Amino acid sequence: MRFPDILIIGAMKAGTTSLYMDLTQHERVFFTDDKEPHALSSDDVLSDEGRQAYADHYRRAEPSQLCCDASTAYTKRRDYDGMAERAAQILPPDYKAIYLVRHPIERIISQHHHEHTMGLVGPSIDQAVAEHARYVQYSSYAYQLRPWIDAIGMERIAVVRFEDYVARRQEVVGELVDFLGLDAADYHGD
Repeated sequence: MRFPDILIIGAMKAGTTSLYMDLTQHERVFFTDDKEPHALSSDDVLSDEGRQAYADHYRRAEPSQLCCDASTAYTKRRDYDGMAERAAQILPPDYKAIYLVRHPIERIISQHHHEHTMGLVGPSIDQAVAEHARYVQYSSYAYQLRPWIDAIGMERIAVVRFEDYVARRQEVVGELVDFLGLDAADYHGD
């Protein structure tokens, strides 16, 4: 069974989809058809059936490819807990994580716009933030990252600021390719 060698753990509305698209341009990185399987969000993944379902996402990966899961739920603590602990039980022992962060207020504004567009909250951002603790919790980056640091240490986690990624996209992607131990020559992005 194959499991991810790379996790893109969030944060929500901080460029995870763009990074996912950029890394798909590297021939040695395999992504599932479902960008966010969220498999580590539940203890179900610890069962035989859950492990098999998670591994099935990566069954088409070539042996030379690194498998990647890009699920923002992995840094949505309080709504989802225990992801780093589940990862330690399932993923290869040397897996790496990438955590994208964004100015907290800008991230909250983007999350509210996203949720309002989906009909999950009303038009007032003040009311949404007052009623739903997740807005502040998802922007509490040290709190969200702590279990991952405890599980694998900072040397296996790359923290990327959304603002840097937008301003120096190719450079940041190059740094991440290097962090992941991949050859830049196999990257075919812009």
